[in-house]
Amino acid sequence: MPLSAHLSDKFGRKKIYIIGSSITLIFALPYFYLFNTGVPSLIILAIAISGIGPGMVYGPQAALIAENFPLHLRYSGSSIAYQLASIIGGGIAPMISLFLLHEFGSTTLISLYIILCCIIAIISVSQFKGAGQMQQDIHKANRII
Repeated sequence: MPLSAHLSDKFGRKKIYIIGSSITLIFALPYFYLFNTGVPSLIILAIAISGIGPGMVYGPQAALIAENFPLHLRYSGSSIAYQLASIIGGGIAPMISLFLLHEFGSTTLISLYIILCCIIAIISVSQFKGAGQMQQDIHKANRII
């Protein structure tokens, strides 16, 4: 995560976030293929590789969210957005995954659910205004001071 946060400072938060989401998307099917083999070394490999995409997403996430709110709403807006995203994305995901596994007896639909979530994230983040809004707010704040 610290590396992806640093890379987002250098190359842009949207770009790193989208790359992380894309890695997660690409690895969604191979993850369960490796995990379902039951071979301990392949399971460890799957778990290790599966942390790369989310790590690249979480590194720039806080700044990415905050940059998309005007200065006077930044703290409360980013907090509400982050907490709601945690509830919606993290709270119900395990229940949906368990339901899909129970009803269909396969991890393929869980992979497709992960892929769908990544596509939604990529489309959503590509619509963000980004650091331009933050730079405008800093300029406004400097004029006030």
